[in-house]
Formats: sequence, structure tokens, C-alpha cells
Amino acid sequence: EAASAPAKDETPITLSLRVVLQNLPAFQLNGDVFAISDQDRLTLPLRLIETQLASGRVSILPDVFQAALPEKHRDLFQIDEAKTPVALPLEEVLKNLPATILKLRDDQEGFALDNDFETPFSIKAKEDAQRFAGDKATEQPAAEAKIEVTPVAEKRIDPKEVVAQASALAGVKACAITFSDGLSLAGELPENIAAQGLCAIAPAILERVAQHVHETKLGSLVAVTIYTSGSALSFFAQGNICMTALHAEGSLPPQTRTQIAELVEKLSRTYAQPEAPHVDH
Repeated sequence: EAASAPAKDETPITLSLRVVLQNLPAFQLNGDVFAISDQDRLTLPLRLIETQLASGRVSILPDVFQAALPEKHRDLFQIDEAKTPVALPLEEVLKNLPATILKLRDDQEGFALDNDFETPFSIKAKEDAQRFAGDKATEQPAAEAKIEVTPVAEKRIDPKEVVAQASALAGVKACAITFSDGLSLAGELPENIAAQGLCAIAPAILERVAQHVHETKLGSLVAVTIYTSGSALSFFAQGNICMTALHAEGSLPPQTRTQIAELVEKLSRTYAQPEAPHVDH
């Protein structure tokens, strides 16, 4: 395809030039990419990328990529003899997709957003908060020594156990867990449904949907369910963990949705990024 830049009447996508070039293998580079400014951008026609999103990998022809590069940085890229396609970093692509790309057309299958729900944890938290507020109002000042209690470390959860528990729930045929960057953590879906690419981009899509749901008064996002002519998949995301559940048939029972959401929440705490320690000087 000869197009190198988006025409006036088509939608573009703009990426960080430095991030894209840093993702290239050495044989496609001819210079130091760190000399590129954070403000330098690479603009491509969205149509070249949109059709590849479902596969979880995005690449373009080297000639198209070279033509799209800003002229002052064009010499940094070199086309090898095999004319290897240029792989674009998926995270950078998903981060810069136009909001309209997530809107479904009339000929596409719809997905359902589950409303916010109460879990045993949230109910217990509300009860504790109410009880604490009552005690706070009636307590008398007392000069008591402060006792510091070291919290008990939460037991590390095995993701394989989470997969086993989720797969045993009513309405679940199979499930898989991935990190937010699309890398597989545990479990797998049947090979015949070929959903690996969908699972890889699901965390980024859920993050975008959650941002828009947050702007509404519907409550927090619990899950996104995609219904197709052959089956249905529900995606649960928390922190840097995403679980994909393949339905056995129809919709997942509310009890199952609640239990899966709680399992994903527990697992996300296990794999949460540690905070930098604060040191008082």
C-alpha cells in the first residue's frame, strides 16, 4: 500500500516517534534514537492499523513507515534486504487510539456493561464505617498509649488456583488470566475459538471503557461482556490483572460475576506494583 500519510478526509493516529523507534530491532536502526525529542510524533492512517487490532500485533510496510517519518529523522530508519515489516508497539498504539474506535457499528456484536454491585467485602466495609462513626461520636478523650500493630501480610494467591476456582463456577466453560500488557499469566481458552489476540487487547479496551463509565452515574465498571453468534466472553480487570471467562451458555449468573470479580481483586493485590518506601529525614 502506497499511502504514507493520512489523507485530509481520513482519520489519523499519532504515536510517539521515540517510543516507536526504540521498539525496532537493531538491523532497522541507523543512529541514536535518544536524540529524538519527546515532542516528535509519527502520524499514520488509522485504517492501516485498525484492521490488525484483533490479532494483538500491528505492523506496517517499511516503505510506508519510512515515508511517514519526519524528514529530519528519516535517516534513522533503514530498510533491510528482506523488507521486514515494521512492528509498532501495541501499548503505544492502544494508548493513542481515537475514542471513536471503541464505538461499535450497527453490524458489530454489542457488549453489555454490568452495573455496580455489592460484594461481601463492600457490605462489611460499610458496616464497619457506620460502627466506627458511632463510636467516634460517643468516645471520651483518654490519654492512652498508642500501640502500633504490624499488619499481617496477606497470603500470596496462586493464579492457577484462581483459574481452577473460576472455571468451577456456574456458567463458566474456561478462563484465562493475563497481565495488563497482554502477557499470559495462567489458564487458557480453547484453541478453536482463537481468542488470543482479543485477550491481549482486552485490558487496554477495558481501561478506556472504564474511563468513560467513570464519567457517568452508572457506578464503577465491573465487567465487559461480548456476545457473538457463537459464544460469549466476559472480561474482568483490576489493577494490572485481567481475567477472560468463556461462558458455558447464555449470560453468567450474578453470583458467578460477583465471585470472579472478588477473585480478580484478590489476585490483583498479589501482583500489585510495590510502592516506593517513604523515608522521613
